[in-house]
Amino acid sequence: MRTPGTLAGGLRLARLQWQKALVRMTLYRRLRETTWKILSTRSSGGPHAGTSTVVSASIFALILLNVIATILGTVDRIKAQYGAVLRVFEIFSVLVFTVEYVLRVWSCVESEEYNGAITGRLGFVRSFYAVIDLAAIAPFYVSFGLDLRFARVL
Repeated sequence: MRTPGTLAGGLRLARLQWQKALVRMTLYRRLRETTWKILSTRSSGGPHAGTSTVVSASIFALILLNVIATILGTVDRIKAQYGAVLRVFEIFSVLVFTVEYVLRVWSCVESEEYNGAITGRLGFVRSFYAVIDLAAIAPFYVSFGLDLRFARVL
């Protein structure tokens, strides 16, 4: 039989656990919101504008470097001498692009346009830029044994 003191203690413990869970959920949501603001090219101004600009410029630079690496990889002499370096750069780039894509899909629900855990994300992955991003990284994962690197330049 429970006494009033143990019931009150149990309620305090339950409330404390609920508050901790709420803090974790709030931190999770803030992280997701910050991620979206940084990765979203539509974000202008605000506390994350500088970081967003650096991330966007870095992704753009990596895309340009990949185009150059793909072109250089078609020259037999360069491919023979630097093929391993080009391959490592390709793997690194695809990993960066994959992380960016996954973070965009994860955080897109913070946008009013993609509201909803499932439907929002499905809407996002069907958007023009998300399809382009997926088309850029998919050849790497599909092409084990096939040379589909040219598709990333498209």
